[in-house]
Amino acid sequence: MNKGLKLTKQKDLLRYFVPRAPNKLIKPIKSFNIQRLKNKVRFPYQTQRRLNQIAQRNEKESNLIRIINKKALKGLEALENKKKLVQKGRKKKTFNELTSSYKDDFKWLDIKDNLMFCSYCIDYCDTNKILTFHHPQDEIFIKIGSNNIRRDALIKHESRELHCKAILTYGTCKEKELMSLKVASYGIEVRNLTKFLESPQTYNCLIPIFKSVYFSAKKDLSLVTCEELCCFLEVNGILMKQSYRNQVTHRAIMLNIAENVQKDILKEISQTKSIGIQIDESTDVCSNKLLTINVKYIKNGYPACCFLCIREIAKGDAETIYKTLKETLKSFNIFSKVRSISTDGARTLLSKKNGVVGKLLKDIPGLIHIQCMAHRLNLGISNAWKVDRYLKSLNKTIYSLCKLLHNSPTKLKLLQKTEMEELGYVIGLIVPIDIRWLTKFKSVKRLFEIYPFIIITLRQLSKNKNKDLKGATKAANLLEYLCQLKCIGHLAILTDLLDVIDPINNIFQKKILNLKEVEASYKLTLHLLEELEKENNFGSNFEQFLETISKDNNSYRGVKIAYNLDDIIFLKKRNADIAKMMKFDLESRFKDLDSLVLFEVFSFKKIKEVLRTPQFKIYGNSEIEKLCKKIGLDKELCSKSWSTLKNLIVAYKDMKEDDFWKLALEFEMLKDIKPLIETYLTLPLTTVECERVFSKMNLVKTQGRNQLNVMTLDGLLQISLNGPSFGEFNYENAVLEWKSSKKRYFVS
Repeated sequence: MNKGLKLTKQKDLLRYFVPRAPNKLIKPIKSFNIQRLKNKVRFPYQTQRRLNQIAQRNEKESNLIRIINKKALKGLEALENKKKLVQKGRKKKTFNELTSSYKDDFKWLDIKDNLMFCSYCIDYCDTNKILTFHHPQDEIFIKIGSNNIRRDALIKHESRELHCKAILTYGTCKEKELMSLKVASYGIEVRNLTKFLESPQTYNCLIPIFKSVYFSAKKDLSLVTCEELCCFLEVNGILMKQSYRNQVTHRAIMLNIAENVQKDILKEISQTKSIGIQIDESTDVCSNKLLTINVKYIKNGYPACCFLCIREIAKGDAETIYKTLKETLKSFNIFSKVRSISTDGARTLLSKKNGVVGKLLKDIPGLIHIQCMAHRLNLGISNAWKVDRYLKSLNKTIYSLCKLLHNSPTKLKLLQKTEMEELGYVIGLIVPIDIRWLTKFKSVKRLFEIYPFIIITLRQLSKNKNKDLKGATKAANLLEYLCQLKCIGHLAILTDLLDVIDPINNIFQKKILNLKEVEASYKLTLHLLEELEKENNFGSNFEQFLETISKDNNSYRGVKIAYNLDDIIFLKKRNADIAKMMKFDLESRFKDLDSLVLFEVFSFKKIKEVLRTPQFKIYGNSEIEKLCKKIGLDKELCSKSWSTLKNLIVAYKDMKEDDFWKLALEFEMLKDIKPLIETYLTLPLTTVECERVFSKMNLVKTQGRNQLNVMTLDGLLQISLNGPSFGEFNYENAVLEWKSSKKRYFVS
C-alpha cells in the first residue's frame, strides 16, 4: 500500500475493507469503527499511528459506507424474496418418488417401509448361511435397511466385496459381465502391486524403513530412533528419499501396521460366538484417565487372551466408562458376543446397581460378572496387615529400614559390602509397595534371609553419631526392635505363610486361567492354612528358628537376643492365630462364586468321578437348564447335546482336557451346546492382563515421551503386545497395504 492512502471512490473503499466483494451485490458493511477494524482487519504495512490518521481524514467516507449498506440490504432482501417464491411453488417429494428413479439403475434395490435393501445380498447370505459381516455397511443393506437417499451410498454398496460375490451368482448377464471387468481391472492392480514389490526401490528403501519402525515399536523405543536407523542405512549404501526420514511418515507407517495387527485379531474373534472381556481403569504419566480392554476368545480350538484397545475417558465414573466400553465394542462389531466380564473390586465397575456391570446387565441380561481372583487374593491377605497390631508395627519398621538404607548410597554400599564379605554376592532388600501384590511378604522374607548382615550394618551406622546424628538414632531404634525375639519369630512365621500363598498367587497371574486350576489351588491353600492352625504344627522356617533358639538361648545366627520362654509360647500361639486370620479372610473373599459354580459341571475331574455310578445319567442336567435360562438358549436342544457330550467324554476319557474341548468344538452334534462350552472356556477369571498392559504403557509413555496421544499409544501397544516377533512379521504385505491405503509418491 502507498504511504499517502486516500479512499475517494466507492470501489476503492470496498476493495480496501472487503477485498473479495462482488461488483453486482455488495454485502452490508458496518459503520466505520476504528476499534473494530483493529480487531478484525489486518494492516500489514500500517502502524497504529497511521491508522488513526486515516480514521481522522476519512470521516466523510463513513457516509458513503452507509449508502452502500442500504443498497446491499435491498439486494439481499430481493434475493430472499425470490427464493421464498420459488420454494412455495415446489412440492416436497416423498421417499418412494425419490427412490423410484433408482430402480432402473440399481436392479438389486428392494424398498420396504421406507428402507432400502439389497435383494442379491440377502439371497446370497441365506444360501451360504452368512451371519457375521466384516463391515457394518454390509449389515445395513441386508438386515437393518438403509435410509440414505443419496446415490453415492448405493454406489459404495456396489463396490463391497459381498455384493460383488452376490452379483456373480444372482445377477443378470450384463451385471455379471460388468463385474467380471471390474475383477479383471482389480487383477491388473494386483499385478502392478507385485511389480512394485519386485522393484529395487521397495527392497532398498521402503522395507528397511518398515523394519526400523516395527523394531522400534516392538522394543518400546521412540520413533526418533527410526531416523537414526535410516542414517545408519544410508551410511551402509542404501539411498533414501528425504520424505521417508521424518517422524510424520514413520508414525503413519506405525499406525498402518498396528491397524493390520488389530484386523487379524478381529478376524479371529469373528469366528467365535461368545467372548469374555477384561476391563480396568488407570492413569498415565500426565494423569490422563485411560480404560484398557482385553478380550478372551477361542483361537484354533484353544482359549486365547489378547489386548484389544486403550481409550481415554474424561471421568472415572460408571456412566463414562460404560459409554466408552459400549461404543468401542460396537465399533469392532463384537458387543453382541460378550458373555462374561471381569473387573477388579472397585464399586464403579462391579456394582450391580449403579456400576458398569449393572448397566451392562440391562443390555446383556445373561452377563456373567467376575471379580478378579488375583485382586481377591491380595485383598484377603493384606487385610491382616491392617487389622493386627503387631503386624502394623512390623510393617512400619520395614518401611523405615528401607528408607534409611535406600535414600543414602553410602549406607546402601555398607550393606552391600557386608554381604560381599560374608556371601560373595549381593542380595539386597525389597521395598514394600502397596500396589504390587505380595511385596510385604516378599520384603519380610528377604529381611529374614539377610537378617545378620542388616544387624551388622545397623550397628556400624549407630556408632557414627558425630557425622550423622539423625541416622545414628534411627539405626539404634531399629536395632533395638529387630533384636527382639518376637520380631524374628514373626519374620519366620510370615516367610512360612508366603511359601503357602506364593504358589496360588503365581497361578492366578497366568495369562490363561482355568476354573479347574482356581478351584484346585484355592482348596490346597485352605488345607495348608488349616494344617498351620493346629497345635505344634509349624512351618519349616519357624521350626528351624525354634530349634536354633533352644540350642543357644542368647543368640540366633550370630546375633545376641534376649531369650524368654513366655515369648516363645506367645509366638507359637501367634503362628496359629495368623494362619486362622488368613484363612477366614480368604473364605470371606471367595464366597461369592455362585455364577461360576454352575460351570463346574464341565470339569473333567467331576465327570470322571461319576462315570461308573447311577448318577451319571442325571449328572449336570439341572445346571445345564439354569445356564440355558441365564444365557438364553433352548433347553431341550442343549439337554440332548449335553447327553452326547457326556458319552463323548466317556469315549475320550484318557485325552487331555484342552485337547478334548478343541475336538468337541469341531463336532456338529454339539452345535447347540457350543455357546455354553465357549463361555466356559472364555471366562475371564482375572484382570492380570490389564495390569500388564498398564505396566507396558508406563514403559512406552515415559516422562520423556509424555506428549504421546491416545491414538499413537494404542498403536504402539498393539505392535508391542499383539504383534509377532521381529523375524516372523510379513513386511511385504505391510508395504502393499500401506501403498494401497491412499495415493503415495515414491522414489523414481
